Amino acid sequence: MINRKYHQRGQRLLRLTLAMGLSLSAVSAQSAASTTPPIQTPSERLVAAADLPNMVGEAIQAAPAQPPAEKGEQAQSADENVVIPTPPANQQPPGAIAEFAVSSWCAGAGSVIAPSPEQPHMTLGQLIGLLQRHNATLQTKQLAQQSAEAAVQRAKGVFDPLVSFSLKRSHQEEPNNIEEKLTRYTSIYKTDSTAVSMSMSKLFSSGLQLEAEVSETKLMTSTMKTLDANEPDNHRASYSLSVTQPLLRDARSSVVEAPVRAAELGHKAAEHERLDTQSMVTAEAVIAYHDLVLAQHKVAAMQEKIAMANRLLGMAEDLYKKGRLPQSDVWEVENSLSRFETALAEAQQGQREQSNRLRTMIMQSQGEDLGVLQVADVLPKKISNLPTLTESVEQAYAKRQDLKAKRMLLKQQDEQLGYSENQMLPRLDLVASYGRSGLAYDGLDAFEGMKDLSPSWSLGVQASVTLNGNKQAKADVQSARAKREEAALAVKSLEVTITNDIDTSLNALKSACKRWKYWDKVANREEQRVVMEKDRVKAGRSDVRQLLLSEERAIDARQVLKEQQVAFAKAQALLATAQGTLLEQFH
Repeated sequence: MINRKYHQRGQRLLRLTLAMGLSLSAVSAQSAASTTPPIQTPSERLVAAADLPNMVGEAIQAAPAQPPAEKGEQAQSADENVVIPTPPANQQPPGAIAEFAVSSWCAGAGSVIAPSPEQPHMTLGQLIGLLQRHNATLQTKQLAQQSAEAAVQRAKGVFDPLVSFSLKRSHQEEPNNIEEKLTRYTSIYKTDSTAVSMSMSKLFSSGLQLEAEVSETKLMTSTMKTLDANEPDNHRASYSLSVTQPLLRDARSSVVEAPVRAAELGHKAAEHERLDTQSMVTAEAVIAYHDLVLAQHKVAAMQEKIAMANRLLGMAEDLYKKGRLPQSDVWEVENSLSRFETALAEAQQGQREQSNRLRTMIMQSQGEDLGVLQVADVLPKKISNLPTLTESVEQAYAKRQDLKAKRMLLKQQDEQLGYSENQMLPRLDLVASYGRSGLAYDGLDAFEGMKDLSPSWSLGVQASVTLNGNKQAKADVQSARAKREEAALAVKSLEVTITNDIDTSLNALKSACKRWKYWDKVANREEQRVVMEKDRVKAGRSDVRQLLLSEERAIDARQVLKEQQVAFAKAQALLATAQGTLLEQFH
C-alpha cells in the first residue's frame, strides 16, 4: 500500500519518457510515400524543361537564392560535452530556434510564418505560474498538507492545560433509619447546598499528570436547623493537589511525545509529497508546452508548403496554357496542394488538442471559444557539460521530494514502533496528593481557617497488569515492525528507481544531441539542394515537379530538426525532474 502511490508516480514518469520519443522512421517513410511523383516520359520532361527558364527567370532574379547556412562549431561526441552548431550573427540557419522563418528561391517565400500579432504569447513561466495557482491536483495536495498540519496541532493539544469550572445548586431529601434518627433528630434528612469549584489539569512531556482543585460550598442541613434554628449557612472551603507519575508505561518523554513527533513527520511528508506532485505536474506542463510549440511549427510548415504549392501551381498552369507542360504535371501540383491542405487541417487539429491539454492543466475552459493558445518558442540552443550519473544521483538523493517524503514516513514508523514497544510494559504509577480544608460562616473565613488545620496527604504506587499476555500490545508491535520494514524497502526501491530514471534521462539527452546534430546537417544539405534545383531549372534540366519535391524535402527536414530540438527540451525536463531540480528553474 505504501509503494502504490510511488509506483503510480513511476508509471507517470515512464509515460512522459515515452511521450517524448519521436517516430522519425515513420515520418521519413510517410514523407517518401507522399512525395513519390508519377511517371513521366523523357520527352515530356525535355519539353517542360526547355521552357521553364523563360517562365521562372524573372522570379528567380527577384528572389536570389540564400547561401547555405555556415557551419558553426560542430558537436563533439555524444559522450563528451555536446555543442550544437551555432549560426553566425548575420545569418539564420534552418535549425534556428528564436523563430520559425522559412525562405526559398522565389519572391515572397522569405516571409515569417507566425501566429497573428493580436494573439499574445504565453511564456513557459506564465504557464507554470497559472499551474501553481489553479491546477486541481496541486490544490488537492495543498488541502492534504493542511489536514496534516491540523493533525500536528491535535497531537500537541494533549499537553495544553485543561481548566474546568463548576457551579451547582442542589436540594436533597432522604428518609432516616432508626440509627440515623438518633443523630439527625428528624425522620427526613434535608440538605441545601451551593457549590463552586475550579480545577486545572496538565500533562507534561515526562508523563507526569498534575491536577489542582479549589472549591467552596455553602451548606445547610435539617439537623443543623433542628439543633439551632438561628444557625447561619456554613461555608466549607478546600484545595487539593494530586500528582501521577508513570514509572514504566508512558514513563519517558520519548514515548509521551511520540504521537506529536509522528504527526510532525507526517506533516513534513505531506509537504514533500505536495512538492513532488508539483514537480510532476510541472514536468507534464513543460512537456505539453513543448508539444504545443512543435504543433505550432507543424502548422507553420504546412502553411509554407501551401504557399509554395500555390506559387508553383501558377507557374505550371502558365506553362500548360502555352503547351509547354503536360497536364499531368499540373495535376500533380494540384494533388500536392490538396495533400498539404489536408495536412494543415490535421496540424491545426493537433494544435487545438495540445492547446486544450494545457488549458485543462490550468483549469481553463474552452467553452467560450478562447481560441488556440499561442506559446513562445523556447527551444534550447545548445548544451554543454552534461552531468555525470554519479553527480546526478547524489543531487537527486539530496533534492528529490518523493525520496524525502519516504524518509519522513520511515522515521514516522520508527516513532510508532518505539511507542508500541513501550505499551507492552505493565503500568506502574507513583501517586501523591496534598490538600487542606476550612469551615466558617463566611467563605473568606473558611479559606483563612485552612492554615489552622493539619493538611491531608497521601503517597503510594498503583499498578495494573494484563493477564494472559498483552495481546493487543503485541499485535501493535508486530504491525509496527512490518510497516517499518515496508517503509525501509520503499526507500530502497525508490533509490534504485531514481538511479535508473537518471540514467535513462542522461542517455535520452545524448541521443537527442546526436539526432539534432545529424538533422541539422540534413536540413543544410536540403537547403543546398533547393539552390541547386533552381540552377537546374535555369539551365533547363529540371521541371516543376522536381522543384516542388526539393522544396518539400527542405521543409520536412527543417520540421524534423524542430522535432529533435523538442525531444532535447523534453529530455532536459525529464532529467531535471529525475534530479529533483525542476522547480528551482521556476523560482
